[in-house]
Amino acid sequence: MSIEQICALDVASLVARDAPSSSCGCRTSISCGASPRLCCARLSLRLDPKTKFILEFVAGINGQTLTTVIERAIRVSCGEVTIGSDRLGWDYFWDPEVGVRTLKLLACPDYPSTYEEDELRRFTKAHWEFFYAREKSDEPRRAYVETLWPKIEEYQRIWRDQRNSNYWAAGAAMAADLSTAQLKVPDWPPGSAANAAMDHEIPF
Repeated sequence: MSIEQICALDVASLVARDAPSSSCGCRTSISCGASPRLCCARLSLRLDPKTKFILEFVAGINGQTLTTVIERAIRVSCGEVTIGSDRLGWDYFWDPEVGVRTLKLLACPDYPSTYEEDELRRFTKAHWEFFYAREKSDEPRRAYVETLWPKIEEYQRIWRDQRNSNYWAAGAAMAADLSTAQLKVPDWPPGSAANAAMDHEIPF
């Protein structure tokens, strides 16, 4: 089949007719169940006419929508992919909170991370008190992550720009945001609470 015969298939347009509008007013091929504060993902694929026919054939024979056929095919195929000696699958890493699932991925030594992800891992380990339940950096601290993750790039930028002059600046910014959210702030800089306690106990 020549390249000219390859058609660009927008899955969303194929199955929009059987995907009801979500509460956020969007219409998508892959059922998202979005709430008003969530954005639906639109998936576009390039398929040749034969593959497009296969999808429509299976959907017709099984009495399913194209959405269902595609979703089930993705789950079956991806369910066979594992990582590491423990054979961890996508369901081990999945979490509704993007920050939590990202941290779980980066904590896996067998995950093929990018340079940007390596930098993110370095940042979160250097500030583990804000992201993990313990220094081992393998269990995300959910309440903190949910609060801080929307501004994670800003915190990284502060750390890159100021760590040579004020290594604790990014942590201070995160501590301020946690305090605003009425969450208990970690001891930052590390040991500062203990030092303050010692200073308070020194007799004059």
